[in-house]
Amino acid sequence: MGWTLVVWFLDSDPKAFFHELLVLALNCCYPDLQATLDYSCTEHIHPLRRSLWDAKLLIKTLDATKGIHKVESKHLSRVSRATVKVSMADAAYQSLVFYRGRRFEKAKYDATYHYPRFMPQERAWTIEVPDATVLKLQAQVLLTSELTFKVIKLEDELRCERELLEQEQREADDLRAELGRPKVHQRIRSEPILMDAALEE
Repeated sequence: MGWTLVVWFLDSDPKAFFHELLVLALNCCYPDLQATLDYSCTEHIHPLRRSLWDAKLLIKTLDATKGIHKVESKHLSRVSRATVKVSMADAAYQSLVFYRGRRFEKAKYDATYHYPRFMPQERAWTIEVPDATVLKLQAQVLLTSELTFKVIKLEDELRCERELLEQEQREADDLRAELGRPKVHQRIRSEPILMDAALEE
């Protein structure tokens, strides 16, 4: 008994919030890339626990000389999620923040100007704060900034809790082994099952 993996290759719902924003950003600011988006999601399955999901998003660009797509960047969900859709949204969000920062000048006057963006030189993210004379917008942006920091802090705490839980599970398995009982939390070393399917509604 233990954890097994199933890897799903999925297409996102085109109306999923962060996926749709990412597609718009790539089309508007990176038309030269002719980018395509490929999601792969790993389902972590245990007979005694609920499944956990990790998502990986590959942004691919067309290689004109070879006529094939190559990987331009890779984006991962920050923590394991309870559902595949939330995991995919997390990966899409990480990608959106990254690409908005790389060519921020092109997005300077669009509706997403005050969204979080990545700063390549500083390797950190930021939010543009509006002029103090626009009080309502400034208040909304500051709230968004604080909520974003709060989410990041909660994700970091969740990752730490996950690591502590995994350590406790390993220790419990070691004790079971000493008592001559089978381990129940080990990862079963086998090739993951690969699945190609559409998202369920």
